[in-house]
Amino acid sequence: MRDPKTYFATKAQAHSRSKVSRSSRWPEDAEQDEATPSVIEVSLGRGLSVLVQVQLEEIRQVAPAEVWLDLVDADDEILASSSVELGANDDTAPSFRVRADPRVVRKHTVWGVLLSLYETVHLRWQVQVVDRSGRVLGRRSVEYEMHGA
Repeated sequence: MRDPKTYFATKAQAHSRSKVSRSSRWPEDAEQDEATPSVIEVSLGRGLSVLVQVQLEEIRQVAPAEVWLDLVDADDEILASSSVELGANDDTAPSFRVRADPRVVRKHTVWGVLLSLYETVHLRWQVQVVDRSGRVLGRRSVEYEMHGA
């Protein structure tokens, strides 16, 4: 298996999306049950990264679609954000990695101080697959702990 393509989540993308209501991006009651089949699988990668695999055959009817990824802190503030377009002509289930620079957490006014005191900061990657009209086709959330050094 070849290495998945790597994308980067940035703070600039998070700021450009900050005008969008939090409830429309990730409603509080939107946590998906693990037993429910999903078009997306998410797992933690090395460092501050997440590995994403999309079941393309499930979304071909509504393709093209987009994957939205947000790195969120305990206060539901988006620290870094990214998006990846999924084309309609891909024959394989796309898998990719999204990385965030650890400095977005280390330079945060609250979380940076906690990390400097050797505390643990709890973060969450929120991943959604949406079609062009904004309808959510699948979503997953995965927890991440960043330890102070």
